[in-house]
Amino acid sequence: GICKLPKYGCRFQVVPAENSRWNPHSWMLRMRQVAIDLNTDYLIYLEPDVQIRRRHIEHPAHDAGGIYDNFNAAMHEETRMYLEWRGRERNPCFKLLWPHFGLAGGSYFRKEAILDAFSPEHIKRIDFRRMAAKESERAYSSDMAMMVALSMRGWSVYPWKEAAQNFAHHSDFPSDEEGRREWAKKWPAYNESAAFQHDHKEKYAETITLPAAMRKRVKHLDRQGEAVSCQGCVW
Repeated sequence: GICKLPKYGCRFQVVPAENSRWNPHSWMLRMRQVAIDLNTDYLIYLEPDVQIRRRHIEHPAHDAGGIYDNFNAAMHEETRMYLEWRGRERNPCFKLLWPHFGLAGGSYFRKEAILDAFSPEHIKRIDFRRMAAKESERAYSSDMAMMVALSMRGWSVYPWKEAAQNFAHHSDFPSDEEGRREWAKKWPAYNESAAFQHDHKEKYAETITLPAAMRKRVKHLDRQGEAVSCQGCVW
C-alpha cells in the first residue's frame, strides 16, 4: 500500500466498525496503541478536517492541549470538582486548568499521560453513563472523554496556540480586518497563524486524483462488520 512508500512510512490498519469517536473505551485503546507504536515523547492527533498550515513552533507546555473552545459550554461544576478530586489520587496538587475540553484534531498529548490515563484499568473506573446524565451525550465524544480520562489521573490539559478553529463558514464571521480582530478577542480559537486549523470540512466532497505511482498501490478493503452509529454502546 501507500504506507510502504519511503516518503510516508506510515501504518494503516483496518479494524471492526466501532464508531470510536463516540465510544470511549474503543477510542482510548486505539490512541494508547498509537502512542506505543510511535514511541515519541508527544504525539499530535490529526483528523480528516484538519488543515496543516505549517510546522508547529510552539512546544507543548502541558500534558495535553487542544483548541481554545470557549464556544463549547463548560463542564458542569460538579463534574469539574469530581475530576479534581479523582485527579489528586495520583497528583495531590492537581487543579483543572481548563473547564471545556477542545481535544479535537490538532491537539497534542504526552505519551506518558496516554499510557497511564488511557490504560484499561483506569478507563474502566470511569462511569461514562453517569457522566452523560450530567453532561449529555457529549460525555461519550472523544474530545471530552479524553479530557475526562486525563483529568481523572491528574494530567494537565490546556489550550495550545498551535491548534485553531476554522470560523470562515460561520454566517456571522466578519469580512473586515477590524471585525476579525474583535472576533479573535471573543473566540481565541480563531488564530490564522496556528499550525493546525480544525473544522475544514469543505473539501470532504472533493475528488482526489492520485499520481499513477500511488494509484496502483491502492486496494479495495471490505468493511469489517456492520456499520456502528450508536453512542456509548461499545464497551
